Amino acid sequence: MTAAIKIPKRRSVYVIYNEERNRSKIGMSVDPTQRLRNLQTGNDAALSLPYYLEMDADLAPRVEKRARRIGEEAGKNRTREWLANTSPSEAQSYVQRAYEIERGRNRI
Repeated sequence: MTAAIKIPKRRSVYVIYNEERNRSKIGMSVDPTQRLRNLQTGNDAALSLPYYLEMDADLAPRVEKRARRIGEEAGKNRTREWLANTSPSEAQSYVQRAYEIERGRNRI
């Protein structure tokens, strides 16, 4: 008998903030608080999780990608998932805008 693989139906797009470097990470996880703990391990700067937005798992990758693109279009330099000189509220606005755009695309 083969065990069924559980695929999460919900995921979150999150903002993790590094105050010391004033940069925000936009990422995706089933458990953003666990992701924060994992990132904090081995990171000398304190990180925080000021925001996350839970959504359908199939929508999350598109929202994450678009949110980063919105940040880049706003002039933020990006290193992988981190946006330089980006406050948590700015990053949150990118995620919210991306969610509205991508959610609307699902309705078409």
